Amino acid sequence: MPPAIPWTAHGTFSVAATGAAPLQYQWQKNGSAIAGATGSGYTTPATVMGDNGSSFSVIVSNTVGSATSSAATLTVTAASAGIDVVTYKYDALNRLKQVNRTSDGLQIAAGSGEQIFRPLANPIKLQVSTFTTQQPKGFGLVQRSRQQSDFQDFDAQYERRPSAWVEPEGDWGPGSVELVEIPSGRESNDNIVAFWRPAQPLTPAHPAHFAYRITWNAEPAQPKSLGKTVATRSGASLDGKRRVFLLDFVGAGEKVDGLRLDLATSAGRVSNATLMSNGTLHGLRASFEIDPRDADLIEMRLRIMRGDRPVTETWLYRWTSS
Repeated sequence: MPPAIPWTAHGTFSVAATGAAPLQYQWQKNGSAIAGATGSGYTTPATVMGDNGSSFSVIVSNTVGSATSSAATLTVTAASAGIDVVTYKYDALNRLKQVNRTSDGLQIAAGSGEQIFRPLANPIKLQVSTFTTQQPKGFGLVQRSRQQSDFQDFDAQYERRPSAWVEPEGDWGPGSVELVEIPSGRESNDNIVAFWRPAQPLTPAHPAHFAYRITWNAEPAQPKSLGKTVATRSGASLDGKRRVFLLDFVGAGEKVDGLRLDLATSAGRVSNATLMSNGTLHGLRASFEIDPRDADLIEMRLRIMRGDRPVTETWLYRWTSS
């Protein structure tokens, strides 16, 4: 399913790649290199109707070789198509007070065994993210906020919304899980979609078969020994020059002895990374600050480790300057 944005809006694409550093990126539009588009993400200029149907991909290379991502097709609509699950509410001091949503994260059980959680957002610009190049064991949009006090909405009852977990059956072949987050200002619409995109485009007169199981429940099962993310908080530092992140995890105990943070970002400078006990939740809290410098988009990755073994799932996050 291609991302769709209204005419004159901006589309943002990104790729998550692993390999021996340094990694180099070159984005392409319709097979031709885009001048200056050499980061892990790319934001288009304001679109025109002539951009409808354009294909975007990225070549990632290092000293060993190169790989080209699957192509994403941009759909430009003549009228605004805002949809939303996420509504932001602010108090009198313009502080983020409450978020109403049907799902609060994308969860992936990667084929490699890694457990991934990516919090969702209602972005200013369209965001398209790509995860994993292998067939996952499962993926889906999940709701982890289960207290009525999380939303204070007696009508919508977001805390009772189910999670949807997709488990592939058989061989789907190469491809990727894609997440589309569409800007919206209305709570009543849906602005988040996650789907599987085959590496090879589907073509007319060539049937494609995909078997899967969808389970609707409170939350997909995870390995019992692995902690999970229950809160992601972010705000400006006191001097306004950095972003501060606080992450809460449960399920991995609350003792920090022998534990360390495994934290990586695609850009910016990280400081004050700290791991502490969260006695209130009987869990752990990770915190750090990041100076974006001149970056417009930063991909973040964090997990808590004991030696070489993860004790929590992998938290992913995308920060954008607007």
